[in-house]
Amino acid sequence: MRINSRIAAGILVLGLLALITTASIRTVFAADTDSAAAKAATDGTDTLDASVSEAAQEESADIKDVTFSTYRGKDIDDTYHSFIGTDGITYLFLPSDANMGRVTVKCSAKMQSTTLGKIGEDGMTLAGDFTSQPAYIVLEDGTRVTLMCAQSSLPSLSLRLQDADLQDIHDDEDTELTFALESVILTDPMESAHDFNLKGHAEIKGRGNSSWSFYDKKGYQIKLENSREILGMGKAKKWVLLANSSDSTLMRNKLVFDTARALDIGYAPQCKYADLWIDGDYRGVYLIAEKAEIGKNRLNLTSGHGILAEFDNAFYYQEDYFKDINENCWALKDYQTEDASEDFLNFQRKVNKLAEALNEHHPWEEVAAMIDEEQFARFYLTAEFFLNEELATTSFYWYSDGPDDELHLGPIWDFDTCMADGDPADKYYVWHNGYLKRLLMYDEYLDLLESNYEKCREIFELAPTTMDLLHIKMGASAEMNYHRFDVLGRPDVKKHMFYATYSENLENQKQWLRDRLDLFSIDGICAELTDYFLIVKVSDDQSVATLSVRTRKDLKSLQFYVQTEAAGGADRKKYEAARDENGIWTCEVNLIDFNQKGEYTVEAFVNGTNKNPDATATFTLDSLPTVSYVDDGVDYSAAFDSDYYADRYPEAEKAAAGNPSLLFQHFLEKGMKDRLQGSPEFNVDYYMKENPDLVKKYGEDYPAYYRHYCEYGKAEGRRGANKQDAS
Repeated sequence: MRINSRIAAGILVLGLLALITTASIRTVFAADTDSAAAKAATDGTDTLDASVSEAAQEESADIKDVTFSTYRGKDIDDTYHSFIGTDGITYLFLPSDANMGRVTVKCSAKMQSTTLGKIGEDGMTLAGDFTSQPAYIVLEDGTRVTLMCAQSSLPSLSLRLQDADLQDIHDDEDTELTFALESVILTDPMESAHDFNLKGHAEIKGRGNSSWSFYDKKGYQIKLENSREILGMGKAKKWVLLANSSDSTLMRNKLVFDTARALDIGYAPQCKYADLWIDGDYRGVYLIAEKAEIGKNRLNLTSGHGILAEFDNAFYYQEDYFKDINENCWALKDYQTEDASEDFLNFQRKVNKLAEALNEHHPWEEVAAMIDEEQFARFYLTAEFFLNEELATTSFYWYSDGPDDELHLGPIWDFDTCMADGDPADKYYVWHNGYLKRLLMYDEYLDLLESNYEKCREIFELAPTTMDLLHIKMGASAEMNYHRFDVLGRPDVKKHMFYATYSENLENQKQWLRDRLDLFSIDGICAELTDYFLIVKVSDDQSVATLSVRTRKDLKSLQFYVQTEAAGGADRKKYEAARDENGIWTCEVNLIDFNQKGEYTVEAFVNGTNKNPDATATFTLDSLPTVSYVDDGVDYSAAFDSDYYADRYPEAEKAAAGNPSLLFQHFLEKGMKDRLQGSPEFNVDYYMKENPDLVKKYGEDYPAYYRHYCEYGKAEGRRGANKQDAS
């Protein structure tokens, strides 16, 4: 499938712009705290002269048990509770459809005075307009509280559990238990058609492996009784709530999933941001994402025998799995039949067949027939560009649509720890996966990577700008997320360090992406495999071996030595490599000079050294090397003889270094146009003189006469030359 990168890039940008053009960030983070603190309290209350930050520092130790709650309104029985932020301020974060101009909150302790709104007669309620500033509250016991009400500008998802609480879910270490939901309420400030209020008919469970164990902010999966669209995404029952706890930007999964969709690497899950509340407690910014599963609006397999599996050497034991011939584990993720055993066995056979071919370095044509090679290339480029180190061992999905289908990669998944803070921008790691590493040993696959990267680069270039657009969309909620979870400025349990502020994390990530664009290259990947990546490509007629070395080192020279096993090294020959425009050191070897079948050994030496080779490779010829003089279906052997051509035209012989294949190329590209004689039996001037009917037809198209003689003329009995022309 071809990519029009400019169109794909435009689609990605336009899609993001559509998300934000009418969005407003409805928060009161930027309240004038100095003027608010100095403002005289209404309704006879005392003046509060402490600033927000000073008051928060004094209060933080005293207000941990003081909470504020409010009802959603609009006839929806849904309560929201406050939390104490990392700055000591008490935050009450409300959904996107809340009326900030008329907020009534209930306090768990009696209030004495406030700078905002009106305290009820019982001292437990406060009503007011919270659209522009916080309330400075003094409780009856003298405790001071700064209450900041804020509102999400994202879609808001509120879940209420039935006969359980959130701790019950979190206590399920294996994330196997499901819990009934009393209600699921979704509101979208940008599109009211997305809103719904579902009473019951849904359940929730924990999800994630290490992320479930390591983080307070956890991921979940909800399952609806009936399929439905969520935020414009296609109908389905199961939806994943991605916490992105190991991602300081909260953007990596979103960025990569959307990039993958723009690159058309097969199905990639859609996902939309939302703020999440469970039982009224704010849980942070989440991605509501399509689950990686088989389905009409998901991975749409049509054979009825499709298999979705995960290459997973970490958590495979949690599901049905098999081990391939290299002892890698493959977990069964989804299937289409009631009993998947036979389909999973067929999938296993395909995987093992590919593994065997890669292990033994079978011909590329054989390997390519087993896989969707273009999709493999684009998937790998995406995973390596965004440096998803986990994919080398886990969260690596593959699928096949029935017994007659090839193997495909995807859906792309689990990129929250990619591009990790501290990783150098010229690092490559995904290739550590054994299958991907062995594919990189094929020159044809490297060519696919080169050609696809040229198409993909324009999409990758959009990544920093995409992050800016996403920040406009969800930045305010991200700030609230980090008031709720105190993780900035601390080491992450999975990877490196979170910077002290959200903006620092964003800028660091964007700079990493810019540097990545400057440094990423296919040669760089090859150099990670080894300092000198040697590839041998033998022509179809086995007459020529093209030797090439990819390296990131600055070399002065490179030499190849070639010898055959049959001659025991007695035929060892030296060849000088040249550096081409792509920085690859290469040369061509005439195998006819060796006239041997069997195993050949190639050694590469850099900068004139000759003791220990810097790279080695072997290849095998099944038969003696021969030269084919067929081009575009025409056999030119009647008009071309390499020995005759070399003797007659010394300059051509010198340029081709005696290589018959290169001499034939010279004949095709220059010799026929210049009316050179390639064999004793054909002279184009004689042929034209003796065949005026052909001159009338071909005129001065000299190569046409050579073609005619080889294809028709000789068989028709036409003479190609006289004895005198042959001398």
